[in-house]
Amino acid sequence: MAEADASKSMTSAARVPFVAATVAAALPIAVAAVRGMTRGWEPTGDDAYSAVRAHDVLTRRPPLLGTWSSASLFTHHQVNHPGPLQFDLLAVPVRIAGAGPGTALGMALVNVTAVVLLGWLVSRRLGTTTALVALAFTAVLTWSMGSEMLYDPWSQHAPLLPFALFLVAVWAVLAGDVVALPIAVASGSYVLQTHLSYIVLVPAFMALAVGTMAVRRQFRWLGLGLGVGLLCWAQPLIEQVTQPFGEGNLAALWRSRTAEAPKITPGGALRVVGGTVAIPPAWLPPSFGHPSFHLDYSGRPTWLAIVALVTLAAALAFLGWRAWRRGSTAVVAGTVLGLVALPLALVTVLSAPMRLGAAPTYLRWLWPLGMVVWLALAAALVDEAQRRERVARTLPMVALGVTVVAAAVTGVHRVDNGTGSPPWTIEAAQVLDDGIVEALRGHDTVLIELSFDVTTGAVGPAVFTRLQERGIAIYVRDPDLVRQLGTARRFSPDDTDIALTIRGDAVADHPGKGERRVASWRGDPADKHQRVAAYVRALTD
Repeated sequence: MAEADASKSMTSAARVPFVAATVAAALPIAVAAVRGMTRGWEPTGDDAYSAVRAHDVLTRRPPLLGTWSSASLFTHHQVNHPGPLQFDLLAVPVRIAGAGPGTALGMALVNVTAVVLLGWLVSRRLGTTTALVALAFTAVLTWSMGSEMLYDPWSQHAPLLPFALFLVAVWAVLAGDVVALPIAVASGSYVLQTHLSYIVLVPAFMALAVGTMAVRRQFRWLGLGLGVGLLCWAQPLIEQVTQPFGEGNLAALWRSRTAEAPKITPGGALRVVGGTVAIPPAWLPPSFGHPSFHLDYSGRPTWLAIVALVTLAAALAFLGWRAWRRGSTAVVAGTVLGLVALPLALVTVLSAPMRLGAAPTYLRWLWPLGMVVWLALAAALVDEAQRRERVARTLPMVALGVTVVAAAVTGVHRVDNGTGSPPWTIEAAQVLDDGIVEALRGHDTVLIELSFDVTTGAVGPAVFTRLQERGIAIYVRDPDLVRQLGTARRFSPDDTDIALTIRGDAVADHPGKGERRVASWRGDPADKHQRVAAYVRALTD
């Protein structure tokens, strides 16, 4: 369609399928979260730290940083993910409903908002039909992710749908929609603050959007975008300026740019990006649960990845050129975004530390990026096809049907593709917490020590949320836990006279001198040990 046609107000006849598709795409997120809450889901492992810090937001010492980053293991100094926007957004739900229900509800609201805004932005510049296609693509992406990922607060998973929104908002800015700039700034800030894997992608795309608006001399909207950015980044900036010179988290992240860590080979990067973005099934189900690449960077043949990426880029360039000749500038903007996304994806993978090999959890951004790249291609094809009357009549209904089917599959089937709170950890935490709380009756403060093994790291942090909800102040002395939970919880001898040690495996059967066992869990889930054994074998190979 021409640009002038796309910018017209949505007709009443078009509004009905658009609203229906929006509801259908968002509904599985709400269903998954409600189902999780009713079966007793609660955050464990790293998810628990997000719940604790969300609870801290409405206190006198709110968090100024994101969670502790495992990048600290190779930078040789402590670093956190850049900011606490995720905690800010979860704060009210967690306070009202508690750590478990509140976190699930808060994350569902964030993801529903991302889906709704994504469809709305596409409709503003590309029309209702393309917006219906965008919602269908989003519904298929959530199907690929699996239901339990849709309310998971783990920092690797929480930014996925907001990142798709960010890319679409940048696309809209390139297409001339100035209203999209504040949305791009807010969603991009959330994504980057939540996980460092976006440290190349978000600034690069944001620079493209800001540069485009500067060339168009839209300075008033640029000023509004700057104001939104300063508001989003106020807490990390406050942390930086209140620390001794050069010791804030942003400075630590800057110093980390020279840290040496294992990197992927160019061939490995091509296999990872090509296999996830360009080679079918790419980002489609069941690719999220069964990625095309492995920890040792193997996967699809390198030559096939190169051919697929070049073919995809050529298709974007060709269709963009045809759209430019027709005057469909919004379509051209999408193809430009797609052409920029492909090399940026390769640069991001090549520059990312691969301490444990090509672990999918650190490369999950490839799935929403792949979706938006293919959406740009689809938008160009829709623009071509809508000149045929039969296609123009049937395509919206087909897109709506795909959305409904994908949403139904996602909502009905409970699928966990590796969330931060596996079911066995929730079972263990629920068994342990009652005994721990009972043992601490009469104490207002406690020092908590965690042994660093697989079981304790997955189960132990859930104790923090339970004690926090009961008003028991928590102190820690391990430097990593101090970075996770805030310096206000750093232990000193005058803080408490009781300590709780959480240990895993056989160590728990042998209390030390002056200790007594107050709670234990002896579950032995076969799937946990099988996964750990498989992971160890993969690392060994």
